[in-house]
Amino acid sequence: MPIRDAASLVSIGTLLAFVIVSIGVLVLRVREPNLPRVFRTPAVFVVAPLGAFSAAYLMKSLPLVTWERLLIWFVIGMVVYFGYGMRNSKLAVKN
Repeated sequence: MPIRDAASLVSIGTLLAFVIVSIGVLVLRVREPNLPRVFRTPAVFVVAPLGAFSAAYLMKSLPLVTWERLLIWFVIGMVVYFGYGMRNSKLAVKN
């Protein structure tokens, strides 16, 4: 794989992670408002959406082939994640 393609794939993966974390911060802030937080974000309802939007905007500029590779790797990752988690979860009911 050429270094340019690898760099694009790393970039889109990092940006996707940032979008997911930014949205996750908002979801936790709304669902669990009293959860103790070690790290604080000023104006979280402004900063988190702007962070997610800016990362998504940067992702938009990447080539289609990078998006296709992201989708393939994301699906593989989810299959591994849930496949492993269902068999090894400490919360799963063991028979």
